[in-house]
Amino acid sequence: MTNNIDELKKQPLVSVGIPTYNRPDGLKRTLECITQQTHLNLEIIVSDNCSTDPNVEIVVKEFQKKDARIHYFRQIENKGAGANFLFVLKQAMGKYFMWAADDDEWEPEFIQVCLANFDDHTTLVFPKMSLLYRNNNLTEEIVLPNISRNNSRAENVSAFLDSPAPSMFYGLHLKESLIRNYEQNYDDFCFDFADCSILTKILLNGQVEVLNSLDKALYIAGVDNTEYVIKAVDSRVDRMLVYSPYIMKQISLIFTSTISLKDKVKLVRKVLITTSRLFLWHEKNYKDINIFNKLKFFTVELLIMLDSNLVWVVKKIRQAKLKKGEITKNYLAHGINESSIKEEKNHSKISYSQSGEDLIIRFIFDAIGIQIPSYIDIGAYHPEYLSNTALFYQNGSRGINIEPDPQLFESFKSSRAEDINLNIGIDDVQGARDFYIISTPTLNTFSKEEAENCTRENNHQIVAISKTKVDVIPNVIQNCCKGVFPDFLSLDVEGLDLKILQSINYEQSSPLIICVETISFSETGNGVKDIHIIQFLESKGYMVYADTYINTIFIKKDKWLLS
Repeated sequence: MTNNIDELKKQPLVSVGIPTYNRPDGLKRTLECITQQTHLNLEIIVSDNCSTDPNVEIVVKEFQKKDARIHYFRQIENKGAGANFLFVLKQAMGKYFMWAADDDEWEPEFIQVCLANFDDHTTLVFPKMSLLYRNNNLTEEIVLPNISRNNSRAENVSAFLDSPAPSMFYGLHLKESLIRNYEQNYDDFCFDFADCSILTKILLNGQVEVLNSLDKALYIAGVDNTEYVIKAVDSRVDRMLVYSPYIMKQISLIFTSTISLKDKVKLVRKVLITTSRLFLWHEKNYKDINIFNKLKFFTVELLIMLDSNLVWVVKKIRQAKLKKGEITKNYLAHGINESSIKEEKNHSKISYSQSGEDLIIRFIFDAIGIQIPSYIDIGAYHPEYLSNTALFYQNGSRGINIEPDPQLFESFKSSRAEDINLNIGIDDVQGARDFYIISTPTLNTFSKEEAENCTRENNHQIVAISKTKVDVIPNVIQNCCKGVFPDFLSLDVEGLDLKILQSINYEQSSPLIICVETISFSETGNGVKDIHIIQFLESKGYMVYADTYINTIFIKKDKWLLS
């Protein structure tokens, strides 16, 4: 590396983020490529995701002795790939940013050529890349989608969906634009094809250019097998990848963008078609399960996903900034007059819960005359997604959100700023307990038995175990509510629900309505109903008002009969 400080100052600072885990040989190769870039003004951020192989740290330390531009972070626990990618972005100080995976390679002029052609783009990638199969030393050239500033945003997204190329993710980005498009939440990376969703968002919001004038592959994606195999977020026994979260994310991005309604419909149709093709391609040789059975499973999952999120999709359509004339024209084309449009708008219902539980609970509160109920959400998970309390918060209610996962908790501080948000767990005794963070965050739990069941029967992984502060419900109610229990309790703590319900002092103060998960988790839909929760709450004067299979909604029997 040159010591010419004046030469460095003439060049823009580029941040290179290298997330790595247990791949010392690949990391060494990546560091060699990045430190030998002809553009010199770099900061190189390496985040070791708590590797168990000590050679990872040894490799970085050896490079640091020769190159002061390298900054090394070692996570104290495995954060998951998505969080690690986000971590290196958050550390970046440069105007420009790029991710560098620990299994890929770059020609020395990669960054310099990008910067020379960046212009007013927010992301720049090359039209060609190479796949290098290291086991047999074969190279395959890949041509990226034809994306250009001369196309509309919808045309660029359409071209990308025709040929989804996640390698575009590894172009050069304007850092501030990338941060705006990245949701600052590792949920963006916790599902299969998440990188394609982020690219869709960038294409919808930013100026992306494929440098078609360059007829050379400067980026080489490494494959350590004899054929390309996509990396699944979670291992599965019934299929290789999970597709519905990707579909829903794409639909959300499209319907909340500012492109025309006509283009939105076209792009959603293309998402469904191309994802079906991806399914057939990736699943065709996966294990010994018949492809037709897989396709049937995929189709059923897709229909359930679309049906259960129909109201959610309608909400996204309404939130989109569409011109009134476009909406009216679309309705009139189907024989619906403007008065019908207004009537439909007045009677539409939006739900944030998994199966419409919030709408049922709101109906109960309306029936008993409580317009703005208070709430306590234990195992809150997310401010809106799969939330039983988001609807009430938006309608003016306030309450308490309890989420022990520190990364999940972060989103509550901004999205639920007027609530009381507690980054703790709930138990029947105060202190600290082992908290099991699962590869699918909705399954995080304090129950060792539940965590081991997820890994044994449902093919999830325990990615971290952390000592986490826990408190008891009576203390929370006393400290936050002066001893008066909120009107509504939402409870989802994966295996400890009954234990927590039994710790409530029902004689002193208790909720009017309780919504609690009463089915054991099962990938195949064979969950077992916990009758002990139902029997216990009935013994405390509650009655079952509704059951959505996953959750059971209880109301105080005397309160309902008097209403």
